[in-house]
Amino acid sequence: MTDLSLKYIVGWAYEYLRKYLSHMILILFLSLVLIILNLYQVNYIQRIIDATLQKQWIFVYHTIFGFIFINLFKMLSIYLFGYFSSRLESEVCCDIRGRLVRKLFATQLQEIESFSMGQLLNR
Repeated sequence: MTDLSLKYIVGWAYEYLRKYLSHMILILFLSLVLIILNLYQVNYIQRIIDATLQKQWIFVYHTIFGFIFINLFKMLSIYLFGYFSSRLESEVCCDIRGRLVRKLFATQLQEIESFSMGQLLNR
């Protein structure tokens, strides 16, 4: 029986981290882009308010177009984040299912019958 120690869990997770490192880096990059865009978007709202109070209408229009561009870029980033994270999730789930099926086929029936039904369901 395998001991579920921290060393075992880290070793198990490291295999997937190594295999899907590029996907995880891309998801981290998209998360950072979204954080930066959210922080920068607040600056645009403040600029629009200041320019409106000072009646600088050309600057207001310019800032509004920049604000719209940032929102479109945010929507694209959110779409890409969702696409790549769901793709990563499905690939990892397929790998885990494959490992489980291979393990079940490799396990002899006598080993499984030595456990009660409750122990098998808990595992």
